[in-house]
Amino acid sequence: MAGAMGMEIHEVCRLFPMMGLDGLKALAEDIRAHGLIEPIWTHEGKIIDGRHRHAICLELGITPRFVEWSGQCGSIVDFVVSQNLHRRHLDATQRACAAVEAKLLRTDEIRRQAEPKKSDSGKLGGRGRIKRVVNNGKSLSGTRDARKEVAESFGVSNGYVASAEQIQQRSPETFEAMKAGRIKMPAARKKVGLASDGKSRHEAEGGGTKGPAVHLWDELLQDTGIIASGIQRHGIEQICRRWSLDQLRNGAEVAVEIIGIMEAIRDTFGRLIDERGG
Repeated sequence: MAGAMGMEIHEVCRLFPMMGLDGLKALAEDIRAHGLIEPIWTHEGKIIDGRHRHAICLELGITPRFVEWSGQCGSIVDFVVSQNLHRRHLDATQRACAAVEAKLLRTDEIRRQAEPKKSDSGKLGGRGRIKRVVNNGKSLSGTRDARKEVAESFGVSNGYVASAEQIQQRSPETFEAMKAGRIKMPAARKKVGLASDGKSRHEAEGGGTKGPAVHLWDELLQDTGIIASGIQRHGIEQICRRWSLDQLRNGAEVAVEIIGIMEAIRDTFGRLIDERGG
């Protein structure tokens, strides 16, 4: 492709952090030994996936192979996420940060998709109305929510992405450290003054007082980005209230009991569905 040396990096490519030195060395050795197996994906003359492969090819004197994105996955954000999420091994905090930055791109996608198209007669198709997208990424009709969509794409909860947004607004430096994997979400929240008084997020939002064991469980959910249903959370909290922090840290017996609760819930719902012919 002409002008490959000066190709720009698309903003969607920057959703994922740069690879570390060890990862770059391993990738370079693989390309040196086997050539470029995965192509470099582009869109409108910019690299959307493969900036590391591109740089290594140029360094090794290997001619890069380019493929133009043609709508795979229906969204350029979803495509890049599908290409990278499984191979980059990001933790929940890093995925939440990536989702924050992807939200702006997804909001633009929603806006473009909602723009009315002209019919052959030159009139606006349908009723000719545009679904406006407000700041939080949700359309006024309530049909699309950019934050929720990117949270699902990156495998984290909507609330986890919201927390990352708050941290970015309060301390861009802390947000960058989260992206790089140098600090996890709970520590970052405390650093910037979110629920920093020793309370869990549930308490900070007016949910009442919890014991230390339940607080530890809340921290675990936040740190991993796990989404627990209300029923599961209630059952787990009842268990946590009966155990001391030392017992929770030992964990083996607690884990068995928690797994038993979850399996019982699953079996109960399965039986109810079967009984109703679902």
